[in-house]
Amino acid sequence: MNFRVFVLIALFIEVPLHAQTSGWDALRTLQNRYELQFYKVDGSCRYAQIVKFTTSSVTIRWSQNAQETLIPGQILMVGAGHDVVYSGRSSWYDVREAKPGHAERLEIQTKAGRRYAGSLVSSSDDQIVLRHAGQQTTLTKAEIATADYISQKPPTDGQAYMSQEAPYLELFDPDVWMRGLGLSSKLRIRLYDSSKPQDDRPLSDCRNETSTPKSA
Repeated sequence: MNFRVFVLIALFIEVPLHAQTSGWDALRTLQNRYELQFYKVDGSCRYAQIVKFTTSSVTIRWSQNAQETLIPGQILMVGAGHDVVYSGRSSWYDVREAKPGHAERLEIQTKAGRRYAGSLVSSSDDQIVLRHAGQQTTLTKAEIATADYISQKPPTDGQAYMSQEAPYLELFDPDVWMRGLGLSSKLRIRLYDSSKPQDDRPLSDCRNETSTPKSA
């Protein structure tokens, strides 16, 4: 079989085109294959893997004999490297800090029901500027109902290791091809919701196994 045909077949068998997972359910797709950063509402942060997911909790493990079960109300945010994969708060700061990469975007819905999508050009305490197809749109915070970050599903720990140690093997990984083509499954993360209390508290460092936030 022609190699190009083989790759195309593998790509479309592997992942449904433009599949999206949002909210709490996004964590279900990240079980066991990822070391994630769990930022908790008590101010602590820990690197761990999800070993069990339910619709009302996740169990995380950071060593052979150490694990903890968390409910949504205990989790402020979950990160994978520089990517946000789950947010349990409404934060204008997180919108301003969003950095959509290849085949990623911010999606804004206004209180009037209009939708806008694009990359973030600039932001301030009271407005943001998006760019899409060469056009810029300025939106005030007062008119925004929700802001979602649409991101590509991050590489697994194994894929990240392979990228560093044996990048030539990426040619045989359908997930890598899907990401490169911008066709991988997406995560929809709600960063801001004007109907909820705004929470812009700083997140802890999380460079160590466990950390607590610095004084404001």
